[in-house]
Amino acid sequence: MIVVISPSLTNFVSGNSNLPFMTLKVDTSGGGIRPDYALFVGQFLREIGIEVEVKVNEWGVFVGELIPVDYDIRFVHIQFQYNDPDPSHAFSTNGLLQFSNLNAQVPFVNESEDLLKTGLYMSDFTLRKSIYDIWQQLFMDKILPIYPLFSRHRYEIVWENTRGYNPNYGLIDNLPYMSFNGLHLGQESTDMFSIGGYSWNGLNPLISKDKSSGFMIQLLSEPLIQTNNSGFPTTTGLIENWVQLDDYHYEFQVRDGIFWNPSYNISERNSESTELFNAPLMKGLKGESSNGSNQRFTAKDAVFTLLCWANDITSDDSHLYEWIEKIWVDHVDDLVFYIAVDGDSETLKKEPFVPIFSRLGIACLPEFFLNSTSYEKSLTSGGIECTGLYSNIDYTPEWESFEESAFYCGKYMIDYFERRNVTVLQRNHNWYGVGAIDGQSGLQPFVETFKVKFHRDVEGVLQEFKQGTIDFCDITPFPHERKEMEQQSYIIHEGQLNSFDCMLFNLGRPFIGGEENSFWLSDIGSEEYTLACAVRKAICYAINRSEINQILYDNEYLIVDHPLPPLLSPWFNDDLIKYGFDLDKASEWLRAAGFYAAENESIFSYTFRSSLYILATCLLVCLETIYYNKRKLKSYGLQRRKYFVDYPTAVSSETYQNALNSDLKQDNKSDFLLNSYLR
Repeated sequence: MIVVISPSLTNFVSGNSNLPFMTLKVDTSGGGIRPDYALFVGQFLREIGIEVEVKVNEWGVFVGELIPVDYDIRFVHIQFQYNDPDPSHAFSTNGLLQFSNLNAQVPFVNESEDLLKTGLYMSDFTLRKSIYDIWQQLFMDKILPIYPLFSRHRYEIVWENTRGYNPNYGLIDNLPYMSFNGLHLGQESTDMFSIGGYSWNGLNPLISKDKSSGFMIQLLSEPLIQTNNSGFPTTTGLIENWVQLDDYHYEFQVRDGIFWNPSYNISERNSESTELFNAPLMKGLKGESSNGSNQRFTAKDAVFTLLCWANDITSDDSHLYEWIEKIWVDHVDDLVFYIAVDGDSETLKKEPFVPIFSRLGIACLPEFFLNSTSYEKSLTSGGIECTGLYSNIDYTPEWESFEESAFYCGKYMIDYFERRNVTVLQRNHNWYGVGAIDGQSGLQPFVETFKVKFHRDVEGVLQEFKQGTIDFCDITPFPHERKEMEQQSYIIHEGQLNSFDCMLFNLGRPFIGGEENSFWLSDIGSEEYTLACAVRKAICYAINRSEINQILYDNEYLIVDHPLPPLLSPWFNDDLIKYGFDLDKASEWLRAAGFYAAENESIFSYTFRSSLYILATCLLVCLETIYYNKRKLKSYGLQRRKYFVDYPTAVSSETYQNALNSDLKQDNKSDFLLNSYLR
């Protein structure tokens, strides 16, 4: 028996109509761009003999499945802070990638964690960049838990009667500067602004992490620290001034004259309810409520908020605030508080913590409502003793009611909501009135009523915008539509995003992870790579991002190679390994991982990782090649399966069935996929 390695994996597979050598499950949501990504990945991986099964979930199920169980690949959108390159919030074992089984058992993860931690207290730019250069190479070369795809310009469209929008800032920051000049088609009032969106899960930022909930929370609240367009902290947030006393101590002063919005219970309200001021008031754990003028915002609220974020009783992200060594309210001035930092609490030596301001861009919580009178004590991740935050406090009726009837001291208050239909908010006339864009005071949101109408997908939002029943739309996913609408009665604004889309590997799954993370390649020059990493590399090299960019985005998106968004390009490692489309390299890495093509057999065989298994497999191949040339083989305990030619039944959309069965090389591919996406 002679085992032959095909010199061209793509030619080998293209002549093979039989069987793949592995099956990967792709988990995606319905609607949006993720199903399109899944369709392309399935097409490209089929070229190298990998079958792809796609599971399409409802959006709520997709974002709710945090623990990876039955998928190999999913697509995620990763958001970064403007003012700091710190990637630990996304790419540490406690960050986003904990849900992809990134853990200390995966080779090189401990080294990655050490580098990320070191970068947090390296204040010198040159030294800090050198740390992140090393980390980027290690992360993308030896670990490779993600495959970056695209970053994009943001295109937002409004009707021509909408004035004053600045695309370099978010919609919420723009509200005090905007105005209507008359009515547009389909618009009923100039005192209401309507947008489309998705259903939110909850209004407590400690618990609800989805983008839709985050948007609603921003409408209701103001952050402790705001940042300007360049990402630097400003004095326009709830904290209006600060002093860095030394490398480890900060003094902060919160804004005076702010009162918490009324603690309205809006759970029973609907479109037929009376005026919002008639709604009953909720009482918190201390038995107190807010009527809009009796509960003053003070430094105590800021300290309580940070203690909640740093305590794993109330926060899933307590590790992000481990750097808070001490925090306390001034004994004389209740508008002043102090923070002592230690960037590495595991060592005796104190370290600075550089990205402190990015961690203060959070909504402030009402201490009078959510804190308790209990004397029970608990500890934060940094070892601070808390009194009042006790086990399961977040399951009390008061905390649970705050989830849907949340109140803050921001621009708007919730009037009523209908789940999966609409949320209506009313202007807070007591908002402190300082604009985030230029610091101008005496401002107010330009409309009395803000309405968010929920849709299952972005296509529905665009269609309703065209009808004139909503006033604002993100048109980024629709380049063809945007170019047509530029010639009509609309205004299109272009901005940038500090985020990117990527493909996420589940490192707990066979072939791309699991036990294969423990087996090392024996090829010369490849000893520092695991078998699973080699398969992940092959997958990355097999995906043609340029083709996806051309078909879906008319080449308008930026292909991303770094685990950082383009806005952080000064922090890029210029020598980073990159995974451009290269089927020869994909073939090389599959060969290194032990996938072989047997002579006169259009199949792959996956080698076992012990000499006994290797010998058994070779003998089996030899015998069956001689005596049963057409017989199907087993490899690594995996029963050979029928070659994947039909789109998975998990995808019910006839559009995608037709798309996958069509020839993606045809000239009309772009128009066909775009039309299917717009439906």
